Amino acid sequence: MNLNVFTFFYRGFNRSKGKPSELTLKFDLEAVKHHLRLRNKQMIVYGQSLGTGSALYYGNLYKMSPFIILENPFSKLINHSNNILKRALIFFTCIDRWDNIKEIEKLNSQILFLVSTKDKVVISKNHEILVKSHNKGENKIIKFEGVGHFNARKAPDFKPTIENFINGIKNK
Repeated sequence: MNLNVFTFFYRGFNRSKGKPSELTLKFDLEAVKHHLRLRNKQMIVYGQSLGTGSALYYGNLYKMSPFIILENPFSKLINHSNNILKRALIFFTCIDRWDNIKEIEKLNSQILFLVSTKDKVVISKNHEILVKSHNKGENKIIKFEGVGHFNARKAPDFKPTIENFINGIKNK
């Protein structure tokens, strides 16, 4: 596809040190922006689940509007965690807001929403709220039948959907 990919682990995830929080993740994103600032004219930002909050925040760090792919996004972490609370009491202590509605309202970007129809973690109403809130840019919604929150990549049309989105950007 002739593109470069930059990935990283937030502090507190995988084997990286530190504690994850909305604030520390935003610090990490500021460092990524500083690292990539002179290298890219055109950028695609990808976020999955909790990473959708980071993707939208990161998109707002740039003067240019990146292209954004959101896989199984939530509208606000507090709303998202309420769905999870039924199964995991640990989320009662969640103090991070990650208000994706507030972030998406500021973006003038083309956004591809990837939604798993069998997602038991993030209910589909979340992406619908985000689509309605993003009125400055173009939205495209693709639903993957029969896959859940963590296995959208197993859908047969997942990879072609991403490739078509990227190729559409290259042709603009």
